Amino acid sequence: MDKKPNIVVFCTDEQPWNWLGCMGNKDLKTPNIDALAEDGILFQNAYCNTPICMASRATMFTGLPGSVNGSRTNGIPLDHSNPVLPQILKDNGYKTFSTGKLHLTNWEIGTHHAPEFTDIPAGMFPESETHWREGSYDQIPDGYFGLDWIDLIGNHGWYCHGNYTNWLKKEHPDQYEKFVSRETEKPSLDYDDKRYGTLYATIDDKYYYNEWIKDKTIEKIDRVDPDTPFFAWVSYPDPHWPYGPAEPYSTMYDPKEIDKPVAWNDDKSSMPDFYHKEWYEERKIPSVDGQDTHRTLDQIMESKALSYGMTTAIDTSIGGVVQHLKETGRYDDTVFIFMSDHGDNMGDHHMFNKGPFHYDGCIRVPFVVCYPKKLKKGLKSDAFVQILDFMPTVLDL
Repeated sequence: MDKKPNIVVFCTDEQPWNWLGCMGNKDLKTPNIDALAEDGILFQNAYCNTPICMASRATMFTGLPGSVNGSRTNGIPLDHSNPVLPQILKDNGYKTFSTGKLHLTNWEIGTHHAPEFTDIPAGMFPESETHWREGSYDQIPDGYFGLDWIDLIGNHGWYCHGNYTNWLKKEHPDQYEKFVSRETEKPSLDYDDKRYGTLYATIDDKYYYNEWIKDKTIEKIDRVDPDTPFFAWVSYPDPHWPYGPAEPYSTMYDPKEIDKPVAWNDDKSSMPDFYHKEWYEERKIPSVDGQDTHRTLDQIMESKALSYGMTTAIDTSIGGVVQHLKETGRYDDTVFIFMSDHGDNMGDHHMFNKGPFHYDGCIRVPFVVCYPKKLKKGLKSDAFVQILDFMPTVLDL
């Protein structure tokens, strides 16, 4: 009887479907992800079911839409009563671990979000920035959503928290200060005094979290007995805003030489009313996500170039994990899946980031499956696939 395959899931955050070389992007360098596609199946019409982080990830872990699992949008944690992929695999002999972003429960809590909560138990939201910064947590307990080991990154970029930030602050305090102070090599066109602007980070790239994710993933893989199958959730906070990669990725792409947004000058005459009226105007709620952007085209293009750099940095990290599995003889027995939780408007239709806007840039995602031992190689599929199918497909494999 064949040994059950190892499963490695590489998940990015807010990466549009065509931000891969193998998807026809001639500007963006992603050689390691492209190599997985060449050794497996590239799904060219993959979609998320809810284009926002928590809801999409809840669907990944449960194989259920938000209307069933209960996590319909950010701020609604996934209830532990739902069967989840890591626990099912663990119950069937797998060692399970996560490195990087999870976002299955809330990151932000406090009376400003929920005035009725005057005393929030630490155990209720173990991924929360509040608890990590106050020291209530320095490690999520083993067994969280079926995961044996967890190395957490909550939030994004210079305002992240969790095991990575604690490690960086303790082991490399000078690099930590560069990172969290938002030190920039040069002025950007969209730097502001909040956490959403762009910059050219001065932190040494070997201390940026992509390298930490790679190293921690390899460390955990090596802890698993070769005769025991493992499930590795390898989840990158990028290329989600804020945009601030380190060299060489911060200057790798010229904003003047990459593709411009789709329908940048869209007058929105054909856009459904709620997209730009009911959702924001009538609710009178400003948002960094989705709405008609205040950014100029030059600012958008700078953000896109930096985000491209972040994507190539992720690709480098993925390449390190894959190479280690090849060197240790585990590559052929491993199912690799590459995907993103949702896309990014990035100036398309004069909109920015994510939200309930059903354009391809926002809801269509990259999706690669590679299983060298069992699946055919070099296939490109135009079939409609969705994140909803991720969990049952893994269980089938």
